[in-house]
Formats: sequence, structure tokens, C-alpha cells
Amino acid sequence: MNPAGAQRHPGASLIVALGITQIVGWGSIFYSFGFLMAPMQEALGLGRGAVGGAFSVALLCSGLLAPRVGATIDRVGGRRLMTAGSLAVAVLLFALSRAESAPALYLIYAGLGAAMACTLYEPTFVVLTHAFRANPRRAITLVTLFGGLAGTIFWPLTQALIGWLGWRDTLLVLAGLNLLVSAPLHALLVPDLGAEGPAVPPAAAPSAGAPSAGAPSAGAGTAAMPATAAAAAPPSPAPSEAAPEAVRKDPLFKALRLSFIGHALLFSTLSAHLMALLQAKGLSTSDAALIGAMIGPMQVVGRLLELGWGRRLPILNLGVIAICTLPLALLLLWSMPAGTTFWILALFALPYGLGNGLITIVRGSAVVELWGRSHYGRIQGAIARPVLAATATGPLAASLLWELLGDYDHVLLVLIGVAAVAAVTLVRAARQRHRAAAR
Repeated sequence: MNPAGAQRHPGASLIVALGITQIVGWGSIFYSFGFLMAPMQEALGLGRGAVGGAFSVALLCSGLLAPRVGATIDRVGGRRLMTAGSLAVAVLLFALSRAESAPALYLIYAGLGAAMACTLYEPTFVVLTHAFRANPRRAITLVTLFGGLAGTIFWPLTQALIGWLGWRDTLLVLAGLNLLVSAPLHALLVPDLGAEGPAVPPAAAPSAGAPSAGAPSAGAGTAAMPATAAAAAPPSPAPSEAAPEAVRKDPLFKALRLSFIGHALLFSTLSAHLMALLQAKGLSTSDAALIGAMIGPMQVVGRLLELGWGRRLPILNLGVIAICTLPLALLLLWSMPAGTTFWILALFALPYGLGNGLITIVRGSAVVELWGRSHYGRIQGAIARPVLAATATGPLAASLLWELLGDYDHVLLVLIGVAAVAAVTLVRAARQRHRAAAR
């Protein structure tokens, strides 16, 4: 490891690199699955539940490993873990293209879960929090602008590749993207912290005259990001550094985690069932897919609003706004009867996409703004574990509810209830925190 690596801040290059790897990672592992499921079922002779169960195993494995991965990045940085994760994704997608049995499918997806824990949003947020000390929230927002486009790019791309090459060769293309794009970007541009930890104290911020050792410098690329660099906004206030054990007992932490779990249930359920739900409302497959593709750009719009207006809000206030959009979006969708026109149904994508886009920023930024950065990876991992477990169980639970209740309108009512509980929980916790701060 280069000893100077902890002192060099890659600035804009790090944000762009991680943004690209998020598009490739989410697109090749998460968003491609909906299109790969049917041909894998047919080729392996498995039912829909069996193939979907393999992906749930991946999410559960990712959640189990999240705290350990976060704590490791806290200590040594993300370069080696994220590079290894990208290489593992490439190898495992290649292996998946050759899978011939259910045990092989489940073993490969368990490995993909471990690789996801090292490459997707959770480790990326830890890296950004340590790299951009003055304002990690802005850096997180910029990277998620890229990530919000993963579905918009990879839904049509995966569909076209499968039609052209077949599902097995499509997996080879996806493996190649991780090998030739993500792995080099992680290896070359993600910083290591060094065994001694952060190069400057967590609360340090760049001075007006000369940047500190760990802060962005003009020569490192920060000057190339005029209104978009993480350092362009006023630095976040330095919170007191809290021990992970104390944070886990904090009622606000519990409320945030419960809200994120509720969002994960909704997001994963709609990711898996939105096409069928919209078709039940009377839309064609192509129109339903178009509404699904609108959600990604709306997420980007939400994150752009955060860059301009939302960054002035405390993170808790932003979280309350974001979480409250979800029950409203679901209520709007539920209220539309079968036969509703395309453009009316498309209105659902606006609040749903905006809320999703903002919640991702809150998930990445809340820990450092409320409890400090010293143990960010470990605390963030404690949130990610149940959140990813909820992501894994959401689609299966919705399938069971559909069979039990008979239609998607009843499933939507249950989801509206989940969203309302998540919103009320966070609103109450935020009020209690504001009252305590005012005393």
C-alpha cells in the first residue's frame, strides 16, 4: 500500500468512479434479476419461488456481512474490499452463466450476496464519509445521482441483451462490465485509510488558506467541481463521536432503523411486483415497464432537489419529508381503479421516485450527522443488516399476501399501513429530538 494514499484526496474522480460502479453493480446484480428470472426458471427446471429464493439468500448474506464490512472500511479504507468485491461479482456472474442445478444457483447467489456487501451503497457510503470529511452528505448525494439511473439503464439493456444473446451470454456481458469497469475503478481511485485510521481528526475541516492533509485540495481535483463538489457546500457541523453500543440504545436510532426497514419492504416489494400490479390496473407490458423506468429519473430529480434546496435542511427533517411521501404515493396508486389511463397511473412515479431518492441520501448521511464518523461503518452496518433482511423478505411476503388476499389492491393496503407506521415512527422521534435540543 502506498503510504501517501491516505493523504491524497481524489475529489471529483472518486465521486465519478463510485457513481459509475454503482450503476454497474446495481444494474448487473439487482435490476437484471427481474429479466433473468424467467429464463433461469425454464433452463434449470425450477419454480418462480425457488429462483426468487436464491436472490433472497443473496440479500440475507449481504445483510449479515454489512457490519463487518463497514467496520473493516472504518479501519483500513475500501480499496481492497471493493476491488475484491467487483472481481468476485465478475467470477460469480460467469459461474451463474454455467449453472445447471438449484444447489449451484443458491451457492452462487450466496457468494453474490457477500460481493454485494463489498460493492453497493453501504460500503460506498462508508468510503465517502471518510474521504469527504467536510461534507459527506453532498458527496453521497452526488454518487446516488448516478445510482438512481441504474434501473433506467439496465432494464432495457438487460432485456435487449437477453433477446439478442440469450440469458447465459448476457451474464457474460454483465460479468465483463464488473471485471473491466468496476474492478479497475475501485483499484485505482478508492482510497485506503492505512492501518492507523483517518489521516486527520474526524471533526477537522479544511482551513481557508491551506487544505489539511485529509481534505480536498485544488490539485487533487476538487476545484474541478464548482457547484457540485462535496466541499462546495458549507461543512456539516461536527457531532460528538458516539460509541456504537450507545447509539444502538438511542431511541432515535431505533426509529430511523424501523423507518428504513419499512422503506426496504416497500421498495423491494414494488421492485418485484410493480409490473404485475400495473398490468392488473389494465396497462400493457410495455406501458407498465415505461412507468417502472420513470422511477429512476424521479429519484435523480429528488437528489437534485436535495443538492439545491434540501441541503439546507437538517438530516432528520429531510428524512421526515422523504418517508412521508411513500404512503401518499401508495395511496395514490391504490385509489386508481382498473382501466385508469397511462398518464394518470404515471403520476404515482413522481412522489414514489422522489421519496426513494431522498431516503437513500438520508440512509447514507444520518449516522455521521447525528452520531459522528469514527464508527460510521459499524453503525451503518447495524442498520443495513435488518434493512437488507427486509429487502430479502418483501417480495416473498407480498406474493403470499397476494395469494391470501386475492388481488393487488389488498396488498397495496397492507403496504400503505407499513409506510404509515414508518412515517409516524420517524416523525415522533424527530419531534422528541428537536424538543430535547431546544431545552
